[in-house]
Amino acid sequence: MPPMDIHPTAMSILLTSLVSWQVYKKFEPNSPAASFILLLVVPLCTLVYSDSLSILNTTLAIPLYWCLLLTFIILYRVSPFHPLSKYPGPLSCKVSKVWLAYIAARGDMHRYVKTLHERYGDVVRVGPNELSFRRKDIIEPILSNKELHKGPYYDLRQVPARNPVDGIKDYREHAARRRLWSRGTSVSMTKIYTQSLIVGIHELLDELLKRQDTTIDISEWLSFTATDFMGRMTFSTSFDMVKMGYDSVGIIKPVEEITYQSNIIAQTPWIIPYLMWLPQGKKALNQGHRLGGDMVRKRKALGTDTRDLYYYLMDEAGFEDVKPRETDVLSDGITAIAAGSDTTATAVTNTLYYLLKHPDVKTRLQRDIREVFANSQEVSDYTKSVELPFLDACINESLRLLPPGLTGFQRQVDPSGRGKMLGEHFVPPGTNVYAHLYSIQRDPRYFSPLPETFWPDRWLDQDTYTLPTGENISKDGLILSRDAYYPFSIGQQGCAGRNIALLELRTLLIAILRDFDIQAAEGYRLDGYEEALKDVHVTLRGPLYVQLHPVAT
Repeated sequence: MPPMDIHPTAMSILLTSLVSWQVYKKFEPNSPAASFILLLVVPLCTLVYSDSLSILNTTLAIPLYWCLLLTFIILYRVSPFHPLSKYPGPLSCKVSKVWLAYIAARGDMHRYVKTLHERYGDVVRVGPNELSFRRKDIIEPILSNKELHKGPYYDLRQVPARNPVDGIKDYREHAARRRLWSRGTSVSMTKIYTQSLIVGIHELLDELLKRQDTTIDISEWLSFTATDFMGRMTFSTSFDMVKMGYDSVGIIKPVEEITYQSNIIAQTPWIIPYLMWLPQGKKALNQGHRLGGDMVRKRKALGTDTRDLYYYLMDEAGFEDVKPRETDVLSDGITAIAAGSDTTATAVTNTLYYLLKHPDVKTRLQRDIREVFANSQEVSDYTKSVELPFLDACINESLRLLPPGLTGFQRQVDPSGRGKMLGEHFVPPGTNVYAHLYSIQRDPRYFSPLPETFWPDRWLDQDTYTLPTGENISKDGLILSRDAYYPFSIGQQGCAGRNIALLELRTLLIAILRDFDIQAAEGYRLDGYEEALKDVHVTLRGPLYVQLHPVAT
């Protein structure tokens, strides 16, 4: 038997893997068909062409081809020839986003990226083709620039015939859908939604009163309240979670699981096409829409005259030339309930957490609220809340330290363009970027003194300020950069329901702090609440155990 001609085969595999790497580098194919061709068909054809096709050669050559391809990819990503080579970052992030997927699985993205900025500076390479910025002057150029579209993080939301508004990358298409949302979240509609909100808040107060002096998870009850309200607001349907004391429709946990899983998968979007081959993947992607099917059917039975968010998303008034697709409305309705309830409940819970950690601040705020609102029935008078500047200060400070979107919102420089200047930094085509809000809103250059401390007074307009330590500082000694504060994002693709969320947030805090003295449950470690927060694009919360003691009305 003649000896196997190893050298020509090895050289063919080397050259083929080099060419395949160039294909991946330039086109970044991620479809199953392209992967099958590049990873299996190409090396097999190489062996056939070199007359070296045998079981032994195939067993050795294909793994060699894969190893060489992977080696070329890694060497290029860490080499000085990569377009992002001048930007610092850990080796694990330069090589692959798999490491960030692991961080995302832990829920620690916000903390991890903050430590990277503390180590490497204002611009950090957090992926092979991704940069994180810790500068306030970069926020608006990233989030308000129509030349920067949503990045591959949002690919998972682009399911055919089920494309929610937050997954739309094209600005024109997004603007068309956003018009529907703007009508449904207008000032006039906010007044209508307020009536539903007050109904839900009084239901909550009644149930909390039944549980006075006992230990409850206030975080859970706020989720029930916010979800009930979003059901009324979106589909004119209450889930009665507050009245029943549990998730009566089974929507909260499934949505949290889908959000958690999606955040991990979105770090490596090339894996998305393969998920549709798996029963588990299809189940996860379709679960939210199955949950919404019954809601849409019940809402349609109410007719076209009921004024709620669905009415405007479906364009029942006929403002648009083309009627929205029902599948899009279903996706947007589920998005409204999931995102609207989660962010509001999280913001209220976070604020209560900080108030519990700072009893003097809580006492001061409760005193202000009870001076303005004589009884719980008056919480429906929203005009009175303008007399509570310290409430606004507490809310702003809570949202500064823990914004709903902790890490920020990914955008991508046009891959077919010439790159983009962000500040004094040139960002090459195809680069994914985001402004890391968790770091920016805790940066001493923008919020000082005490950037990591809950100190609401910084938001008040005063000549002098008293720090928690008792030290007095002048107005000149305060740094408050409002242009570094964007907890609800900005621009055309920012939060459509911002005003409604703030209304709900303010009214819930007024009602609870007006009617109850709230304390951390005995034996409960408060710091454990913040430690358990998970960054999954939005925020997943653990329990916040408290005891409520009613006050005389």
